This record gives sequence, structure tokens and C-alpha cells, in this order.
Amino acid sequence: MNHITDQNAYRRRRLIAGALGLGALGTFGALRYGDGTVSAEQADKGPAPGSDEPTVSDETGERLTHKFAATHYNNAYEFGWDKTDPVEKSGGFELKPWQVTFDGLCGKPGTFDLDELMGMPFSQLEERVYDFRCVEAWSMV
Repeated sequence: MNHITDQNAYRRRRLIAGALGLGALGTFGALRYGDGTVSAEQADKGPAPGSDEPTVSDETGERLTHKFAATHYNNAYEFGWDKTDPVEKSGGFELKPWQVTFDGLCGKPGTFDLDELMGMPFSQLEERVYDFRCVEAWSMV
């Protein structure tokens, strides 16, 4: 009697083990990252329950993204690595007063307010076109 596992059975076991691993990864990933996110279907339905935000469109006739969808799904990592970190951790962020300090080996060291910098001659606004790199490959500019 031959006790060596047939090669086809061995390969099937590896396939089944891999499929189980992917299933577990998907399940635990959904549990970890799915809480607090908004699906595309939910975002298309309108504002969050209890919100008095009206459904409006811009001058092109296209629907505007609802505030809830725009503020609760984020790929920016300024406040953390999780997609929900910005909405959870940016509540205390204050845009004004925003100051910049220039010190060290520079001609005119000092601390400047953002409004003060915007009033300086070199700060004239200029329209530019930027190429944004899409890290998730679902949208290109």
C-alpha cells in the first residue's frame, strides 16, 4: 500500500488552504476597516440620517457629493493611517491663526501669520494645473 499523498490531492489542499486564508483575511479586514465607512450606495442615497442637508446640484447640473460622504471617507494620511482617522482626529484642528516661523541661517528670521504672508508681494495667486497621482488607480486627473 502506498502512503504518499497524490500530487493532485496535495495541490488541491494548498488551493483550499489559500482560499480559506483569503476568506479569513477578507472577514477580519471588513471587521477592522468596515466600521464607520460609507458604501457608495449609502452615499448616493443622500445625507446621513438626521441631517438637514439638502440635495442640490451645481451649475453644471451634476449632483454634489453629500457632506457626510465627503467627510467620512478619506485617503489623506495627515492625521493617521486609517481612513476614519481624519474625521475622528481633526476636530480640534484650527486653521487660523496659522503661523510659520523662519529661523536659522536665513536673511529675515521671524514668525509670520498666514494672512500676513498672503499679503506680501511674492504671494500673488497664480492658477496652475497639477498632475495628481492616483494611488488607488480608480481615478485620474
